[in-house]
Amino acid sequence: MINIKIITWLVIEMVFFSKDDEENIIKEINSLNVDIIFVGLGVPKQEKWIKENINKLNAKVFVGVGGSFDVFSGKIKRAPKIMINLHLEWLYRLYKEPWRWKRMLALPKFVFKILKEDKL
Repeated sequence: MINIKIITWLVIEMVFFSKDDEENIIKEINSLNVDIIFVGLGVPKQEKWIKENINKLNAKVFVGVGGSFDVFSGKIKRAPKIMINLHLEWLYRLYKEPWRWKRMLALPKFVFKILKEDKL
């Protein structure tokens, strides 16, 4: 039997928290005894935050979810269904948020690196 307990915890505008706030946030997360932490600070801020705090937190799994919370909350609109079905939601996000273009250039490099490693 699987024992799942879901705890929702929201830090509004976590982007602006101080180091003192961060210590309190870590203490509170640890007091909840969570196994999985979803971090939605955006790339690369969430990955840096996870790396800096992974050894301070008792969780077993950390997931950087980028802007997923903004999409789920309705703050950001998803792409039209046709673009989702064609796996082009990334293109819609790029159209709506053109400042992402530099970040998008990293994706082909990442895929190439993975394919190159696979051949070794």
